[in-house]
Amino acid sequence: MSERAAASLPAKQPGRRPGALLRWWQRAGTQNVLRIGGIVLFLAAWEGSSRVGWLDPLFASSPSLILEKLISMIGDGSLWPHVAASAISRRWASASRF
Repeated sequence: MSERAAASLPAKQPGRRPGALLRWWQRAGTQNVLRIGGIVLFLAAWEGSSRVGWLDPLFASSPSLILEKLISMIGDGSLWPHVAASAISRRWASASRF
């Protein structure tokens, strides 16, 4: 880690263990930023592509519309029957393997 990066981190206090987020950052900070950045870049490209019309909404809706629909389905309770049906189907598929 460079001196500049080390200087930006809070100093360790004797007898006090750093928090989970700080330990996560110290362990693999650059790699984690690249991972998160890759996900953000993918979602931004997907959103932009769907807004300019490059993606057919029938096959790939925009992430913002998917999130909006998810929130509304959680709010009105219509999501849970679908989750239950998927869980039951998964249970039957797992049970039929044996």
